[in-house]
Amino acid sequence: DGDGGGGGGGKKRSHAKRHAEFASWLLQIFGTEALRGGAGVLDVAGGGGDLAFELQCRNGVRTTLLEPREVRLDSRQRRWLRKQGEGGLGPYRHIRDLLDERFEESDEG
Repeated sequence: DGDGGGGGGGKKRSHAKRHAEFASWLLQIFGTEALRGGAGVLDVAGGGGDLAFELQCRNGVRTTLLEPREVRLDSRQRRWLRKQGEGGLGPYRHIRDLLDERFEESDEG
């Protein structure tokens, strides 16, 4: 039906918009300071890294993406980072690995 299964009808929202909305929800529910605390947010199995991008690059929440597949910033994300210059956190950290016992016992886990 084109609504992405959300039941609200209408047009399917873009992936980028959904990730931005979810990042906004996380910030509202947990608070910016809580998410910025410690080592930040670990995005496990985060696919293309869109949520990690929204949290770190657009909202200043240090984020690590744990995703075994190769992930690259898309042209929209690269353009946004270029416009920001040196002032922001830059792109999120990407660890190409699985969340398993070996990873948990490693230095990164």
